[in-house]
Amino acid sequence: RPWFSDEDGKNILFSSVHLYGRGFYPKTGEDDGDDQEPYRPGGIYNLPLRPGRAAASTWRKQFSDTVIPALTRFEPDFILISAGFDAHEKDHLHDSDDTRVTEFEYEWVTKQLIGIANRFCDGRLVSVLEGGYCSRAGPLSPLASSVVHHVRALVNTDEKPLVMDPDDAAYFVATEADREKLN
Repeated sequence: RPWFSDEDGKNILFSSVHLYGRGFYPKTGEDDGDDQEPYRPGGIYNLPLRPGRAAASTWRKQFSDTVIPALTRFEPDFILISAGFDAHEKDHLHDSDDTRVTEFEYEWVTKQLIGIANRFCDGRLVSVLEGGYCSRAGPLSPLASSVVHHVRALVNTDEKPLVMDPDDAAYFVATEADREKLN
């Protein structure tokens, strides 16, 4: 449990929408069911999706039907996002037919969480990168694309093309000294 006493459980809300089954590490994350009821409106919401049943619409529905209403009832003072992008349909951590989650779902859920943060906690929201393991193709990888969509939603910027020409990509990943050479 992420708390020290039963009373703390009422002051913390943890939610996770994740693939579960067929030996996914760490082989935890089953639905916690009713054992969390004493901690409401806080507690743990484990929302497992079975491989092959993690369509984008199912993933969004878990957030719309469970996570967002739970956060609204909880009225958080602060939101911490542990941004794991390994559910992306093109991440090699799982089979290609296990999930249909894309960078657009990550952007959508980020916007939903920003709305909750703005409503209840004066926008206090921090995001840390947790996972996403397919970085092949560099700035065009599923991980990079998911991070771009997530950060774009966090900073509320206009959409920009995700595909860059090689010179732009080099500038994006270059060190300060390298940038001077490119200019």
